[in-house]
Amino acid sequence: MRKTFKLSSGMLAAFFAALFLAACGKAGTPPVSISVLSGLPIQNPAAVSAGLPNATPVAAVSGIALEQQNGYGLGIKAAKVNFNVTDLNENAGQGELQRSIRNLVEDPRSPLLAILGATSNSETSHAAALVNFFNVPMLVPSASGDNLFPSNNLWAFRLSASGTAYANFLFGSVLTKPALDVIYTGANGAMVPPLKVAILYEEDAFGENAAVATATAAMGQSIKVAVYGNFKASNPDPTGLKNLITSVRNSGVQLVYLVASDTSVAKNLVQTFQAVYANSAPLPILMGQAGGFASLEFLASPEAEGVYSMRQKIETSNCPAEIKSSYDAQSYAAVYLMDQAVLLARSNLAAIPTQFSLASLTGQNGPTILQQREAIRDALKGLNMNAPCLGPVAFDTAGQNKLVQMELINVKNHQVAISSPADFENIVKTTLENGIPK
Repeated sequence: MRKTFKLSSGMLAAFFAALFLAACGKAGTPPVSISVLSGLPIQNPAAVSAGLPNATPVAAVSGIALEQQNGYGLGIKAAKVNFNVTDLNENAGQGELQRSIRNLVEDPRSPLLAILGATSNSETSHAAALVNFFNVPMLVPSASGDNLFPSNNLWAFRLSASGTAYANFLFGSVLTKPALDVIYTGANGAMVPPLKVAILYEEDAFGENAAVATATAAMGQSIKVAVYGNFKASNPDPTGLKNLITSVRNSGVQLVYLVASDTSVAKNLVQTFQAVYANSAPLPILMGQAGGFASLEFLASPEAEGVYSMRQKIETSNCPAEIKSSYDAQSYAAVYLMDQAVLLARSNLAAIPTQFSLASLTGQNGPTILQQREAIRDALKGLNMNAPCLGPVAFDTAGQNKLVQMELINVKNHQVAISSPADFENIVKTTLENGIPK
């Protein structure tokens, strides 16, 4: 026999309040549809084996994307919100990506509320334009290109530092004019030769912007840029790369600033330096700007030994032990911040009297989809907190995390070591005193 109950208005209010409080836990909440945009394939290995169209072999997937996916997965498991995640393959092509996002945005059953990603700078820029068109909040964990967001950006937010920020960190926070004045005064007051740098960058919009910013920052500290050259972003020509690095050697450069997004290219650059300098050791100081130089694959390779790189600082406090690189740290933090934003958005929406109803709390009829997206966007915009694995996060009016922390690392005896600015200044001083043979 079916029983029915009549609830008074007071009982209804108490019921709704209890339901809302329960919504703070994952089990009691309706799923929130988000997408993760990365270089991972949508197809499974079985599809690849069967030779299905557009199946992407697992071996072809970016190692950086795999690191990010590790952080995303750990973050989803730890989240309080019940996320329904759709993976989007950024390598599917711009037309396919646009169709996929449109379909998710217009899905009547579970419309998309937010996006996390992407891995590459080019697809992050493309996705940022799309989310501003479709009015969907997007959180970017790790892309480091300049000018990723449209000028009228309202919906995209970035946790990671830009190429300009990395350049200003090295030539502005570490190698400053006062620090260089001390460095140039050698033993017994003798002056050592001034620092000369080379800037080698991948030939695309990301690399060019980073190189311009680096040259500007270096010259701002009265540092001479002796060599300024580029190489293909993937599979650089071996002869052209050797000639470029030979010009670096012949210029007597002591510090080389390298910009490469791909890990295999980062390793190729180091290998070519080692070959060109084989009979004229020692090598100049090699400094990689995040990108391929911050990946686990590179840091675990023989090529990483003695190479310096810059990356976003990893805050080990309140961070899972499985987090090993800046990439999985960034993506884990991105999920945490999206989790916090959704919880805050729900709280803000439920506080509006006309929307405080059973329908709104269960996602059936209450706030419109656009209102929910706007509430998540506004929550992200107002965040000011410490994120696990990443540290302080707060966004400026352009959607950039204005509290980014960066660090210098290098590999010694197959171990990643943190290098303080003072340590690096000593390395530069020693290099200048010993001299780099032409």
